[in-house]
Amino acid sequence: MFFEKMIGSGKSVNPFLQMMYFRISFNTWRNYANKLYLQKKHDEKMERKKERLEKQGRVFIPHLFEDQRRKVQHIIIEVEEEILLTSEEEPE
Repeated sequence: MFFEKMIGSGKSVNPFLQMMYFRISFNTWRNYANKLYLQKKHDEKMERKKERLEKQGRVFIPHLFEDQRRKVQHIIIEVEEEILLTSEEEPE
């Protein structure tokens, strides 16, 4: 059925590229859905923690959600600079 649609349409379609595009779009959707699920789980955890701390009379400080796979790390890079100065004055 899949190949009949490709042949019957009269358009040249590369099945490899078509499957590759399908996998890319599916993986993108799956990663996004997983991130939303983890975000929702984190929000529910923070809500439970907030309620528990309020009952105890303590201050609640929420933690931001961090995607474990994509943590931002700051890296210090040493940069070597060369400066060339010229002057229009004639040397004495």
